[in-house]
Formats: sequence, C-alpha cells, structure tokens
Amino acid sequence: MRSRPEGLSPVNRRTIPRLRCLALVVGSCAGGGYVPQTPSMPAARAALRPEHRIFHDYLVDYGDWVLIEPYGFLFRPRVDFATFRPYGDGFWAPSDSWGWVWISAEPFGWATYHYGSWTWDRFQGWVWIPGVDWGPAWVSWLLSDSYAGWAPLGPQGGGLSGDIPRGPYLFAPLERL
Repeated sequence: MRSRPEGLSPVNRRTIPRLRCLALVVGSCAGGGYVPQTPSMPAARAALRPEHRIFHDYLVDYGDWVLIEPYGFLFRPRVDFATFRPYGDGFWAPSDSWGWVWISAEPFGWATYHYGSWTWDRFQGWVWIPGVDWGPAWVSWLLSDSYAGWAPLGPQGGGLSGDIPRGPYLFAPLERL
C-alpha cells in the first residue's frame, strides 16, 4: 500500500463536484480566470481564402503579404524593387501538351507563374494575386518577324495599367526562345 504525503487529505466523492464547480468559476471569463487561447495565424493568412493559404505557408519565406485594396492581401517578393519583373528570371520551354511553359529560376516561381496573376502597384511594385487554376504561364504575347514579347496578365486576365516603369513587356529574339 502506498503512503500519502503528510498534510494531504483523501479526495472523497463529495469533494469532486465541488472541484468541478470551482474549475468552472475560475476558468470562465466572469471569474477572471485564465482562458486558454488557440494559437492565432497571421492576419494575411487568415484573410486569404482557405484554398490560397497554402501559398502563404510556402511563400512567406520569400516575400511579404501586403494589403492592397480592392484585392486584399497580395504577395510581394523580396527582390530588388527597381529591377524585378515577373517572367524575367527563367526561360520558356516548349511542351506538346501546353505550348510554351515558363520555367522560373526563382524559388517562388512554382506558384506565382502558374497560379494567379501579377499586377503593378505604384507603391509596392509588382505583387502577385493568388489563384487556383494552373496554367503554363499567365501572359499576353506580342510577336514580330524576329522578336517575341510577353507581359503578365493582370487581374481576371485583363491588361495592366500604363504606369509601369519600362512598360509591362519583356522582349527576346525568336531564336532565343
């Protein structure tokens, strides 16, 4: 038989309901007791649609989520603001199924060039709007006899505003594609 330490009385059946009642009073807001909190998520992640939260989780190490109305929280990569251009660091690869596919050299490119769209904000620079539909690239093309140009499609597949420094298009000789 195990001995009980001195000074402790045995708990009887009448004591248990009293302890439960005391726990309810102390643990409630009215009792001023401690109310355990569930860990909260960052505001940007909480504001995203549930199907976009995976992008927050994977991209948070490569940039910031900034609030830009009317879109909500958008991803701004941590890159050189003055020189960064979407679809600028990588290459185009032909595919039988999809046509030209953008292969990015950037660690965030798997998401930002194949889901969602880019837009230009005059205060934040290039920012990415998450989307759920995959595409080989979300760009518009300009072609001439010897050059091809591409620019990111804006929100909902539209064009971009005209205040983008150096314009939205990047150009390359056709033989370099």
